[in-house]
Amino acid sequence: MSQERTTQVMRTYLEEAVAKGNYSVIDEFTAEDFIDHSVPDNRGPSALVAHAAKFRGMFPDVTIDIQHISGTDDQAVGIWRLKGTQVEPIFGIPATGKVLEFTVASYFTFRDGMLVDYLAIAGALEALAQMGVTLEPATETASP
Repeated sequence: MSQERTTQVMRTYLEEAVAKGNYSVIDEFTAEDFIDHSVPDNRGPSALVAHAAKFRGMFPDVTIDIQHISGTDDQAVGIWRLKGTQVEPIFGIPATGKVLEFTVASYFTFRDGMLVDYLAIAGALEALAQMGVTLEPATETASP
């Protein structure tokens, strides 16, 4: 697989599946033994469809701003910002109805030209602050 192909798959996933909800593109580049590390039932192309659909369910009016995509012959990384109204729980926080905007990093691994592994890292602290969640430092308790 070429660097151009891995970066194009990342771009297609973000622009078509995530931004537009066009999940049919996922079958074109996802292996049957694919693993998504962010969903409980995480095997196969259906796991990536479920991931994108759940995301779009949380933010039905989502817009995506791709900031950077880079790749090698067997990996691709996409850094992107999302903006959307939170209408379902995220990070364990109930829907707020607020427009959130935060950064996400998507990391793809490929084998034999097909996507086999996905890891997403979201700007959770940035999103929590926008939801009005304040985090308090853990307090130490005295031992008896």
